[in-house]
Amino acid sequence: MQILTIRGENIASLAKPFEIQLDEGPLASAGFFAITGETGAGKSSLLDAMCLALYGDCPRLSGSGTREAVDDIDGTALRATDARMVLRRGAARGMAEVRFRAVDGQIYTAGWAARRARDRIDGRLQAVDRSLIRDSDGAVLESQLSRVNDRVTELTGLTYDEFRRTVLLAQGDFDAFLSAQTGERAAILEKVTGTQIYRDISRRIYDRNAAAQTALTTLETRHGEHRLLTPQEREVLSHDTETLRQDQTHVATDMTQVAADLACYTAQDAARMAHERAQARVIQAKATVDGLADQQTWLAEWDRAQTLRGELREDHAAKTALQEATQAYASQAASHNRQHETQQAMAEQARIAQLRLDQLEEQFKALGPDWTKAEQLDSQLSVANDEVLRAKNDVAQCKLTAQKSQGALNTLEAENSELDNTVRRARQNLHSIPGYDVLLSTWNTLEDRLTTRIDAIDRRDHAMKQRTTLLADNDTQSRARDQAQKEVEDIKQRREGFRRQLARQQPERLRLQASAPAQALAALTQQMMDLRSLKQTVDQLRAADRDLADSTQRQTAAQQARAAAEADHQRQTTAFNRSEHQIEALTQPVASADAAVSQEADRLRQHLHPGAPCPVCHATDHPVQDDTALSRLAQELRDKMQAAKTAQNMAQNALHDAHARCQEAATILSREQALLPELKAKITALEQEHADQIEQLRGVALSDLPRDPRVPDAAFTALFAALQHRRPALEADLDLLNQLDAAHHELNAKNDTAAARQAELADQITSLTAKLAEYEAQADTLARDRDTAERDIQAQTPRLTPDLKALGLTPQAFDADGTAHLDALRKTARKAVHLQREITQTEQARTDLLPQLSQARSNAQTLAEQVHQAQELRDARAAARDDVRDQRTVLLDGEATGPHRTRHNEARKTAQSENAQAQKNHAQAQADLAQLAGGLTAAQTTLTRSTKRQTDAAAALSHACSGAGLELANVLALHSIDADVVTSRRNALKAAESEYVAARGAQDERQQELTALQDAGLPQIPRDDLITRKAELEQHAADLNQKLGRLTERREADEHARKALSGLEEQIDAARKLADTWTAINDSIGSARGDRFAQIAQAVTLSMLVERANLHLDQLKPRYQLAVADQDLALHVIDRDMAGDIRPSRLLSGGERFLVSLSLALALSGMGTRGALAGTLFIDEGFGSLDAESLDLAIDALERLQAQGRTIGVISHVQAMKDRIPVQLQVTKSGGGASEIALRIV
Repeated sequence: MQILTIRGENIASLAKPFEIQLDEGPLASAGFFAITGETGAGKSSLLDAMCLALYGDCPRLSGSGTREAVDDIDGTALRATDARMVLRRGAARGMAEVRFRAVDGQIYTAGWAARRARDRIDGRLQAVDRSLIRDSDGAVLESQLSRVNDRVTELTGLTYDEFRRTVLLAQGDFDAFLSAQTGERAAILEKVTGTQIYRDISRRIYDRNAAAQTALTTLETRHGEHRLLTPQEREVLSHDTETLRQDQTHVATDMTQVAADLACYTAQDAARMAHERAQARVIQAKATVDGLADQQTWLAEWDRAQTLRGELREDHAAKTALQEATQAYASQAASHNRQHETQQAMAEQARIAQLRLDQLEEQFKALGPDWTKAEQLDSQLSVANDEVLRAKNDVAQCKLTAQKSQGALNTLEAENSELDNTVRRARQNLHSIPGYDVLLSTWNTLEDRLTTRIDAIDRRDHAMKQRTTLLADNDTQSRARDQAQKEVEDIKQRREGFRRQLARQQPERLRLQASAPAQALAALTQQMMDLRSLKQTVDQLRAADRDLADSTQRQTAAQQARAAAEADHQRQTTAFNRSEHQIEALTQPVASADAAVSQEADRLRQHLHPGAPCPVCHATDHPVQDDTALSRLAQELRDKMQAAKTAQNMAQNALHDAHARCQEAATILSREQALLPELKAKITALEQEHADQIEQLRGVALSDLPRDPRVPDAAFTALFAALQHRRPALEADLDLLNQLDAAHHELNAKNDTAAARQAELADQITSLTAKLAEYEAQADTLARDRDTAERDIQAQTPRLTPDLKALGLTPQAFDADGTAHLDALRKTARKAVHLQREITQTEQARTDLLPQLSQARSNAQTLAEQVHQAQELRDARAAARDDVRDQRTVLLDGEATGPHRTRHNEARKTAQSENAQAQKNHAQAQADLAQLAGGLTAAQTTLTRSTKRQTDAAAALSHACSGAGLELANVLALHSIDADVVTSRRNALKAAESEYVAARGAQDERQQELTALQDAGLPQIPRDDLITRKAELEQHAADLNQKLGRLTERREADEHARKALSGLEEQIDAARKLADTWTAINDSIGSARGDRFAQIAQAVTLSMLVERANLHLDQLKPRYQLAVADQDLALHVIDRDMAGDIRPSRLLSGGERFLVSLSLALALSGMGTRGALAGTLFIDEGFGSLDAESLDLAIDALERLQAQGRTIGVISHVQAMKDRIPVQLQVTKSGGGASEIALRIV
């Protein structure tokens, strides 16, 4: 991290904007510069601006624990630690910015700004604004206060406190690292040198150890959750399963026989019921045919009536034509009469319209002269009105101009009077201020001297108050240190007790660890698992032998079933082909017979006449045939067709059944043949697995280990019992070892906790001791500050007395609440300056106003005369206009010429239009009347023809009905029936006849089936006994399935448990080894808070730091060397001049502490690994405590550090420092409490 630029404005005494560029110009090339100036000029304010921009705080406001408050200019109380206190008094806003290069290599700008409300110097202070901007793209990364601090800490790699102790050695904080407490010093070392990683490693080791112990416990718990079946239980389970399967086979055989016997009863009952349903169907079909006899007669009449369709259509068309002709004649006659009346009315309207038009034409001609005269007078009146209007406008414009001129004059008069009053009041107010001439002439000098004296009084009072508070805190810290020392003694006694308990438990714990009961128990468990695995392999081999035998048996049964199915398939194929040939032979005769006995053929036969050709075959010979013989022949053919179809369907069903059985047998054979290699391979694999397991168990001390892969289960019982007998003793040893380990870990944890508390208390004691020493030093410093401030007060009093006496004041008036009195005096001074400026400006404005006032008075008089002349002209033109208006009023009754003429002209035009329309309407009415007369004659002719046509059509229809043997009313009724109704009745008759034939065929088939079943006979066992037997077998089969399911579930659960435990022992052994490893590592460097390893790393880091600091001390102060204390990261000083005497660092003098702190700071600056300390180093004061020789050594050391590429800034009053450092930033007071910064090359 490297500071590049520092900018600011109104930061304490630095009023004007300033910018310090450390990466450009002389500062960049020199790399080593001094910041010089008088006391109080604002040198440290530069560093305050840097800290404010980066962290929103600055060293001079970082007093912890203080509750001091100061009233702001608006009366608001501000804490002394409020960063806004840095804002310059009398300024409305202030800012600070820092450009820096972060650890990521990019450049950022951090900003801080404070302002007052409404940008007024007496406004209330507003909340601070913060910002962080990336320079490469101008992106605003953060704008919230805490977020900016967090991001700056991330980018710089340093917190604010770490920044103060490494990059910035602020005034009063130079020896902060040297006097830091253990915890603070450890945090600095971690952050600067990266030793935080060791704390993280320590915590992670602790967490990994806990996780390993938890994993081991979990695995051991899982192992104890499973219970496996014993070999005897597995053997009984297998035997029961085999017995149940055999029982299932017997039950299935009995069920098949009972089902076959019951099927005989069921088939005969079904055949009997089917025969009865067929008989009922025949009876129902016969009744339906008989019930449709009337429909057959009706259909015959309907067919005869259809032959008269042409005559009916002609009769209907003739009647319709006659009706339409009658209506058309009546309509034409009515239209002719109405049109005649309309023609008479149109003639009368045309006569009246012509008369009115003639009257309006005469009136229009008579009004022509009056309109001409009226137009002339209208033109004269319009001109007169325009002239009068212009005259009025001129009068109004003149009046308005005169009013404006008078208003301007009045305004100038009032302004002149007001300026005169303002000058008078300002002089009175100025003379009322005591000593106003002194304030106007010497105010800046007086304000600076008063500010200096008030600041001295504040410093004196602040030092006295702080010293009182410091002494009280000293007593409190002393009591806290005594209490911490007492608690440390108590902790030491408790830790001694923990060590004695651990020593008592250790022998028994070591003995149990040497016997390794967990490993022995794991080995025993592994032996039992291996033996169970061997037993399981034997069981699986026995089951595989059974599966192979069952597969062979199923293949034999499938081959027999397939042979029987193929024979049935051959027989049924022959029967199906035979039926199909019969159907093909009967199809054509049946169709011909159905056509011969159809209703259409019957209807055609009824319409044949002797000697007339047949419409189908065109023969003239029509032999009469017997319809009954035709019907009987057709029925016989249909019966044969139905029998052939029934035989075909039965053969087809039998074919499907034989094919399905053949397919099922082939599927079984294919499946079993595919399984055969798998079963044989499984048996071979199991035999090989058994041999491998025997080989693995060869080294185990087991007697009577079975070698035969098909040995009975009883051979394993003794082996399991022998292994189980050894378990209790091992488990007891393991439990005892776990208890001792738990107690050991618990005591270690308590001891670690006590040790941590002891270390914490030791840090606290060291810190309190350092604070007590620091309090004493601070008390002395505050006493010196008080005396210095008192001297400054006495020095300023004589200088202030003459000027304040002229104002009626004394310097002592500013002793109490001096800032408020000074602010009041500032207000008075500002008031005097304001009044003097107001008098001068007002007199100048009054002088500028006099020429304007004289011109305004002259303009007002001239405009009044112009208004009078415009009024006289307006009155003359109004009189002329009134004379013309009187002449025009007597013409046209005063109506305007244009509207009057337009009204009469529009009336004339309307009359012309109405007359033309009336004449047109009359002509149209005459034409329409002639056209209607022609239409009436044509309608009379059409009516005569329609009457004759209707008479001829009625006679023809009556003759046709007589020829068909039907009444006219009946013919009309039959023709009114919808065609769908006729089709529905005809289809119903045909369906009834077909249903009767089909019912008789089905009755014969059912009779044959029933006879065949009765001839086959029934089983010897009654049906009820068979039903009872079937129910018993089904219940028995269900019971067997349930028992077999429970046995299967037990076997599967045991297999699942064995599979779950497979490999668990190896996992437990691996987890135990891992846990032991992490335990050993944790005992060395692990801890819950990460302190153990971090303290080791911090101690090493501090040793390296001290080693580097001693190299600088050899050059700065060879008398002293730093040494690391035995504990708590404390630092001691070795005095070489006193034979290597070791003493605390707090006993060093001020100059010695400065040199030691400088050595530590230089060493720290060389140990940063992330660039946080490599770029910049600022040192504020501290050199004044050095003698000439030590000062030269210090400057030489800083120059060597600068030669390594670092930028170093030093704030000091020491003249030797100024002489040695040519590049300087000089801070010079400019008056009024303000200072300016300038770069100087000495």
